[in-house]
Amino acid sequence: MPLSAVTSMRTILLVALLLLPASAQAGPFLGLGLGGVGGTAEAFHFSSTFGFASRNPRSIDGLIAGDVGLIFNNDSNTPDDILDYEIPHWDFDTVGTFQLRPELSIGMKIGIEPVPTSGLLITICGGTSITQRTEVVQSRATGWFYENGTTETSQTYYGLGLVYQPDNTNWALFAQFDRRRGAELGYHMEL
Repeated sequence: MPLSAVTSMRTILLVALLLLPASAQAGPFLGLGLGGVGGTAEAFHFSSTFGFASRNPRSIDGLIAGDVGLIFNNDSNTPDDILDYEIPHWDFDTVGTFQLRPELSIGMKIGIEPVPTSGLLITICGGTSITQRTEVVQSRATGWFYENGTTETSQTYYGLGLVYQPDNTNWALFAQFDRRRGAELGYHMEL
């Protein structure tokens, strides 16, 4: 990740920690999200979130969380039965470069309730996703397909969202959109 992105994420984390009210009603939560419409990955994704949320009916609520997800954007035009090791000889044709495995995303989100006691938080999210692209070759002797080297790339993502967490409940609903994964809907549950 570029140094400016790391510095920005540190600043966001520091601000979030300062804004997250310390109250007796703050606690850990676990969230699950599904989505994939509209992002540059153009594929279904699943994410899990772990964080801390403040729920105080007399003050501003907030949350801070880490997020890990999988983007299932495997290429649909890959050859069948690709052997997962390099070709043992040099008589082959290159078929192309494909994404054979899901993409991993790692990020964080912070949220703040702009109108006290409304239960509606505005969130920002950001992170990076890691993609592996594999060169696939076909043996001229046997016709079999082989993996012939993998390159790894990372892409940053950022976005906005809303969380609805009513006071005196242990759940929350969220919707967010980021440029890589697209739209996502999910559910938080206090632990």
